[in-house]
Amino acid sequence: MKPRLAAAALRNYASPVFVRENPMLASASCMLAAGAMSAPKAAATVAIGGIEALFLHRSMFLFFWWYVAFYVPACFMVHYWRQVRSNLATAIPDLKLAEFSAVAIILVILTALFATPLIGFGAPIAGALALAALAMATGGAFSSAGATGQAKGIARLRGLLFLPVMFIGSQPHYLSYVVFAPVPVALLIAGLAVSLAVSGLRYFPARAAREDEAQADRADRAAAAPRAGALRMILRPIGQIMTWKPGFMPVQPVPAMLGIALGPIGLLIVTCIQIGVLLLYIPAFAWITGHGFMAALIKQAPLSIGFGVALGLFGSGQWLISRGDWPALYMAGRYGGRSGFAAAMVRAFRTNTIEIGLINAIVVTVVALSLGIVKPIQAIPVALCTFGAMFGASHLPSIPLLWRELGGKGVTLLFAMVGAFAVMALLGFGVLDHGPALWAGGCAAVLFGLGIIMSRLAPGRLAAMDWPIETDPAG
Repeated sequence: MKPRLAAAALRNYASPVFVRENPMLASASCMLAAGAMSAPKAAATVAIGGIEALFLHRSMFLFFWWYVAFYVPACFMVHYWRQVRSNLATAIPDLKLAEFSAVAIILVILTALFATPLIGFGAPIAGALALAALAMATGGAFSSAGATGQAKGIARLRGLLFLPVMFIGSQPHYLSYVVFAPVPVALLIAGLAVSLAVSGLRYFPARAAREDEAQADRADRAAAAPRAGALRMILRPIGQIMTWKPGFMPVQPVPAMLGIALGPIGLLIVTCIQIGVLLLYIPAFAWITGHGFMAALIKQAPLSIGFGVALGLFGSGQWLISRGDWPALYMAGRYGGRSGFAAAMVRAFRTNTIEIGLINAIVVTVVALSLGIVKPIQAIPVALCTFGAMFGASHLPSIPLLWRELGGKGVTLLFAMVGAFAVMALLGFGVLDHGPALWAGGCAAVLFGLGIIMSRLAPGRLAAMDWPIETDPAG
């Protein structure tokens, strides 16, 4: 590899093209700022109880440190994939190899930087490097969506590891198993994590194109193939139940991003499965490692439930940035002009938010009562806090409409990320931990009020500004 080409690729990471519309950059900056603010308290904790105290308690510094180590590599990987997947990549000699070398150098530097705060607090060097490498590998997997032409086994392994490893980061005491592991074990973890990250950087354009074509062909064949009689008899009623909607919920011609294929029963089942999986994951891990299942279930339930609810909020801003099918709907003239169209888009989003918020509030309240982490008298406040927080957080991505033109992916996704983490913290530490605290109820009410305000202001802002319609999903 020519050092000159690698240096040129490295310079792109300090250029406007790296910053502009990088959807991960704003989120990483937010986590970095929060981690810096929580560092003094972490230093005081270490001074009293040593580095072990950070992991024995739910240290907010470790929480933010983990997600900084997760999102910062993702920022660089987003740029890497944008470079190597561009149409010019195959036409420029050695471009792929130059980009590969540049991002590999950056990931090594980032791993050392992420380990430095832990080492400074007194963590073992090998363990700190292993934990930083694990976070880095997970963040890299998060940003490499789409066919890459790699072996399917490696791609599936990264997909299976992504969610569990990301969630473990919110449980600091589990991170201690890596940090304080024996040196040979820590080095093995670091080596495996680095190998997984590097393998994820490989890109084979021709093979990736064939995979995309094969996937589209399989989907077409599956849609056209007649279903077996017995299987159809089983799946058809299940599908009807999952998609059934009452008569007062008419189907509107809205963009695909705002359409919900599932009905209330389907959404209820999917929500139960989503929260249930996250609720049982940590206790199952505790049981495997010899700890009590029920004790871990009760202890981790507030944050696990909060994380399960927050997962649905990470994509709450997609309807504003995925607008490839807006032109056809608007030009059809059904909505009576720009104002009518903008109002219909916001109304559809608000209706979806209310439906999803109510279902999540019911599930959260029933699960919390069943586990005994809240009292029956607290059921209504728990449901109200959950619904209010979800409704308000879902509308946070529309706040940038107040001061900038529609089209800023990074800022929109930042506000979606802030809303998701706010709901997770609100439920995990203020609503479900010891029952709804006064401050948590106040925050939920503020979020709900903010959602109402934005649902009123957003239509006018959308109608008054230009719509830079993007038909390219990667744009």
